[in-house]
Amino acid sequence: MTTIFRNGFFHTLNPAKPLVESVVVQDGKIVDLGSEDDMLLQWGRNDVKVINLEGKFVTPGLIDSHLHLSGLAMSFLSVDLSQATSKEELLLTVKKKAAQTAEGVWIQGRGWDENRFCDHLLPTIAELD
Repeated sequence: MTTIFRNGFFHTLNPAKPLVESVVVQDGKIVDLGSEDDMLLQWGRNDVKVINLEGKFVTPGLIDSHLHLSGLAMSFLSVDLSQATSKEELLLTVKKKAAQTAEGVWIQGRGWDENRFCDHLLPTIAELD
């Protein structure tokens, strides 16, 4: 099935053709774009569906990967505790980071899962301090 979307303002994100007024879609894919007259002349047939957008703006689809970019950035600044399999291993990892960190600077860690701890013990605030 071929569909011509006409009478619109399509933002293409292509510097050579940043804005066009008509787009041709075939089998769910954009196959041509340009002026309304050109698209109707090249693609207009009896078996083509034509949709008038009445001057509306159209932008490319934005796909949300649901990435929390700031959280990802913070993970690179934090101590990765995801591989710790015991309270002692977790505390040792934090202690190593503390030895490389200036006094008074906070150390942040993330990713630990107490369900992986073979000893089933959780660190106390006093141990972490």
